[in-house]
Amino acid sequence: SRKITDWEGTDSQPMWHDKKVYYLSDAGANHRLNIWSYDTATGQRQQLTNFAEYDVKWPSIGPGPRGDGEIVFQMGPDLMALDLSNGRTRTVEVIIPGDRPKIRPHIVDASANLGPRDISATGKRAVLEARGDIWTVPAKHGSPRNLTRTSGVAERDPSWSPDGRWIAYFSDATGEYELMLMQSDGRGEPRQLTHDGDAFRYAPTWSPDSKWIAFSDKAGRMFLTEVETGQTRHFDTEPWAGRPRMHFSHDSNWIAYTKGGDNRQNAIWLYNISEDQKHQVTSGMFSDSWPTFDREGKYLCFASNREFSNPIYEDVGQSFVYANTDRLYVVPLRSDVASPFAPKSDEEKWDKKNDDKKKSEDDDAQEGDGDEDHDGAENHAGSDDQNHHQDQVDDDNGQHDKNAENGDDAGGDHENADEHTENDEEEPLKIDLEGFERRAIPLPVDRGNFYGLHFNDKGHLIYVRGPARGLSGEPAIKIFDFKDEDHKEKEVLGNAGGVSISADGKKLLVSRGRQMAIVDAKAGQKFDKRLNLDLKTTVNPREEWRQIFVDAWRIQRDFFY
Repeated sequence: SRKITDWEGTDSQPMWHDKKVYYLSDAGANHRLNIWSYDTATGQRQQLTNFAEYDVKWPSIGPGPRGDGEIVFQMGPDLMALDLSNGRTRTVEVIIPGDRPKIRPHIVDASANLGPRDISATGKRAVLEARGDIWTVPAKHGSPRNLTRTSGVAERDPSWSPDGRWIAYFSDATGEYELMLMQSDGRGEPRQLTHDGDAFRYAPTWSPDSKWIAFSDKAGRMFLTEVETGQTRHFDTEPWAGRPRMHFSHDSNWIAYTKGGDNRQNAIWLYNISEDQKHQVTSGMFSDSWPTFDREGKYLCFASNREFSNPIYEDVGQSFVYANTDRLYVVPLRSDVASPFAPKSDEEKWDKKNDDKKKSEDDDAQEGDGDEDHDGAENHAGSDDQNHHQDQVDDDNGQHDKNAENGDDAGGDHENADEHTENDEEEPLKIDLEGFERRAIPLPVDRGNFYGLHFNDKGHLIYVRGPARGLSGEPAIKIFDFKDEDHKEKEVLGNAGGVSISADGKKLLVSRGRQMAIVDAKAGQKFDKRLNLDLKTTVNPREEWRQIFVDAWRIQRDFFY
């Protein structure tokens, strides 16, 4: 070994490359640490850098880009490189990518982005859209369940089938929103029902027999898809590109919906599925909404803004506003179905069969005697008149009992009545289209702003009474019993809306802000058993951003003007 430096100051950090040793030394005129070299063959020392402001720190030698050698070092706040082939230095541009945690897959709370929701067939679970996925949450036992888990696909508008097995929804996995079907427990692969999407689609609505799904799109077109085959028919178009609310009859053969006219007022239309025929049943002079069939095929209820009285006048001008113009109406679907508010009449009843038997015996006796008794003839005539009167009473009472819907048989054989009911259920629903609107009867409740009409399993009408449009206030869910002699609405739940009803008519899914609950479909409910909306899921931001970008383009295409 041999000593190669003799400077009394600092010589340090030697580095060997080829036949030279490179090191740091402050032997220069500025007495700053710079890079020097020592040639082992000739013994010559040479200063290679001449920095005066800062010392060279942490030199590290390497082969360099061309293999001629390169030393990387720190000079003040910068990294620099010395090319040993030519002695030139350059600043190294350093780009250090961060962790970028926001683009890594991470867990989010999907309940911050809730969308449309629905209730299961018996109210045991609810299905909802949250951050582009389809979730089901239990009413009481169990945990929330993410059925789709697709960061790069948006699933929207879930709807639970009445038989409880399926959930219908829209998915943009193909590039456009298509109607999809998946098993409600999340098992198996989803099934695509439509293949012709070209616009945003809304609100898949199931038929009671779970064989049909009706929906509409941004262009106002109304479609009907057969679940078994996937065949889809376009049966009508809302000319103002509105979102018609569609409702099936109890036998799944009729659809009630609203459609705007030339005056932009909504009229009620009925579509017969088996005949592929549509019929306008209200005039459109007033704007009608929320047509809803009852569960027995007797009535259709709807809201209509035809109550123009008590306007609100402004203080500084002459303008006035008609608020709360909606009234609720009920229409008997056939002329033989009387008003649910028909007057009652208490009458005595007796066994008409005994009178008929006695009359028959008297007739036989008269034929046997061959004599006519004047008083007997008068008595016999009186009996006919009396029986004729009783027939009328019985007929009236029979009609009255049917109208009252009290479930009691006014007379006759109960078994025959049951058989008659079963036969009626098997027959398709018949609607007298002629004079439909003339049969409309206003419900004896105050006017207001109504939406969310449903019939529960008892035949009671449930609806939301909202605040007047443009005014502050909280909505409330109300119920009206047609059999209640007081004819008063009762409150199901205050400060709540967003009502969905289970297929069996016994449960309601209700919303209060971002909270939801499943309650009984009757008066006097409390919002004390909220659904568990702990909807934690893992998302991939890059996949989400791609879907959001495409969705933004579709929104511009469909909604810009």
